[in-house]
Amino acid sequence: CIERVEEIEALRKKSVEEADAALPSILNDSFAELNSIYEKTEIGEVALETRYGTSRKCSTEPIGTVILRIPNVAGGFVNFDQIKYCKLDKKELNILALKRGDLLFVRTNGSRDLVGRCAIYEGNGNDQAFGFASYLIRVRLDQKRMRPHFLAFFLNSTHGRAELDKRRRTSAGQFNINSENLRNIKVPLPPIDAQNQVIDTLRDRQ
Repeated sequence: CIERVEEIEALRKKSVEEADAALPSILNDSFAELNSIYEKTEIGEVALETRYGTSRKCSTEPIGTVILRIPNVAGGFVNFDQIKYCKLDKKELNILALKRGDLLFVRTNGSRDLVGRCAIYEGNGNDQAFGFASYLIRVRLDQKRMRPHFLAFFLNSTHGRAELDKRRRTSAGQFNINSENLRNIKVPLPPIDAQNQVIDTLRDRQ
């Protein structure tokens, strides 16, 4: 029985890996068609801002502002596991407080595959303020021009991942990507209604 359980677990793991590998290709088919129809624009042209997070030391002691870190950016969404806290003054909090729809990118890590990974902050269900750490970059889009989920799907496509991969640099064993690298990535720019339709379709495929 134990051998059978181990076999099932191995097969399940392989299936998940194959599904994860297939998704970028599936997304790429959709964006290849969009590239042939619509003009491209750089992320910097549709971003209201790009910003690095706080470099202040964080603690597990629940005092101050919740600070999201690399472990909180996974699977395309922000999670609230293993959160830490930091004391930010009012000015810092005004600058670093996250808003619904903000994209958080991993900007530096020892693992190449993690750098450039992004997640969308969807809010936390209450009025609690959340900040983010210096190992992340926040991209805040003009949502009248580009939807956060549309950009996230593009960056998870084969082409989007290739664009991120071209911009990764290594230094002292760490891989890095900076805000300027992110800003100059070109993305197809359909009208908002078309973007919403693409998002709905790609969610189904995902």
